Amino acid sequence: MSEVVAQRPFDGVIFLPGLLCDQKLFAPQLAALEGIYPTEAPNLGAYDTFEAMSAAVLEQTQFDRFALAGLSMGGALAMNMARWVPERVERLAILDANPGADDEKRRANRRRQIEDAHRIGVGELTRQELAKLYLAPANQTPAMIDTAVAMAEEHGVAVYERQQNALMSRASVREHLPLYKGNTLVLCGGLDILCLPEWHREMADLIPNASLKIIDGAGHLAPIEAPNEVNSAVLEWLGRERL
Repeated sequence: MSEVVAQRPFDGVIFLPGLLCDQKLFAPQLAALEGIYPTEAPNLGAYDTFEAMSAAVLEQTQFDRFALAGLSMGGALAMNMARWVPERVERLAILDANPGADDEKRRANRRRQIEDAHRIGVGELTRQELAKLYLAPANQTPAMIDTAVAMAEEHGVAVYERQQNALMSRASVREHLPLYKGNTLVLCGGLDILCLPEWHREMADLIPNASLKIIDGAGHLAPIEAPNEVNSAVLEWLGRERL
């Protein structure tokens, strides 16, 4: 009797990091998936539009069909990629992200932040302002803040400006979300003040095959604030295929 070889439904998992973030943002998830699925966490620092970011991800990936997870900026990019190349995005995970476009108030704040980053440095901007927005109050520990600062400093001001420009120029994807039919995880920290839980409830209602997970006590950087809860949600989203 011949051995039946199980087939993975997709080739691997791509994690798209947020503004000024890198693979350290997803370190707990990358570790949890080791031996289960190949993973990638591309660097999105060289591009100033979502179109250019998407083209780079698709050019650089080794995967034909993939599960795509993104946080914040990466989540917004993931939603766009699910719209642009749905035949390649077999599953979608939207983490602490905004499906809408910036209004003028938010664009003005981004421009002010860019000016501050040039003036005091992106690491100091992260320490003084951004970390307090990223992390729930109980998670604003020296170690967590240092992680956010380290990621920012590794990117630098030029990357920050490019990524902010990409965010300011993006369009809303709300009207496109009902068209995506893949298995979708919508997840956020219950204390996220940048990408509100109510937005995630809306997205989960719009996407036909979505499940919603709101993590109590976590803020905007849920993957490192609540790694066990996020790992469990990600494994469930992937169907826990241990092949």
